[in-house]
Amino acid sequence: AGGSGARYSDAVRVVRILAEGDSNIAQMAFIHIHGVELYNLSMPPEQVAMHCQRVVAGELLWTNAYSELGGKSIFDYRVKIERDGAEWVINGTKFYSTGSLAGDEAYINGVDPETGEILLAYVPMNAVGVTIHDDWEAMGQRTTASGTTTFDNVRITSDRVSPTSLVEGLSGPDSLIIGVLPQAYFGANLGGIARNAVKDAARYIAEKARPWIHSEVEHAAEDRLLQRQIGQIQARVDAAHALQDVAYEKMDYARENLTPETRAHAALAMHKSCLLYTSPSPRD
Repeated sequence: AGGSGARYSDAVRVVRILAEGDSNIAQMAFIHIHGVELYNLSMPPEQVAMHCQRVVAGELLWTNAYSELGGKSIFDYRVKIERDGAEWVINGTKFYSTGSLAGDEAYINGVDPETGEILLAYVPMNAVGVTIHDDWEAMGQRTTASGTTTFDNVRITSDRVSPTSLVEGLSGPDSLIIGVLPQAYFGANLGGIARNAVKDAARYIAEKARPWIHSEVEHAAEDRLLQRQIGQIQARVDAAHALQDVAYEKMDYARENLTPETRAHAALAMHKSCLLYTSPSPRD
């Protein structure tokens, strides 16, 4: 369809590299990459071919408007996507829209109030009635542009709505791996952040930190306790990256050999690879 034939693992490793430099950019990158694959899995082949050509040409950067407030779970959608003649009309608010300030189009979920069906729609961010609120505030990733997006009688053509519902249309073999992919992205982002944090810590010790008065060394970098601690952290990061690489291979294998079992193996491996970033060390 015009792409390079890269594997899922290639895309995820790109995110991990980006995250080492700027996790905000990495976050937006994976939202885009996920949007590309989501469109490819949910739309007719002829549209997919045109879509891939636009992406490769640099004409389309995906963003999303996904989560909502007020529901029992993230799948309790209040945004309405309803048919009006040959078109569809969207109304409602999404409070979490990563990359919204930079994206050309967004993938969103909503409910058809007439049928109760969950639909997947692809909406131009410059469409009449779309308002992007630059209201994202966060302690960590401050520039992911993950603020609120409102839809006020936004009209889209029928070829921008998935011909099947998210629940029914993506419940076949393709959905088995599309659910693992976000796990990989988030883990990759953590991996890049962790590796950069170790580098920052080592640089600070080498260039700015003063030695502890009882260490009996001239420079903080010569302190054996600090060397041991940095070494332990670096070992955990390297181990986590190695586990991620194993999980990526399982993910690629599952993509080519889709069964509930291969998907489960990939998902479990991906989850395990993230534990080293989030769990305390064994001696703690």
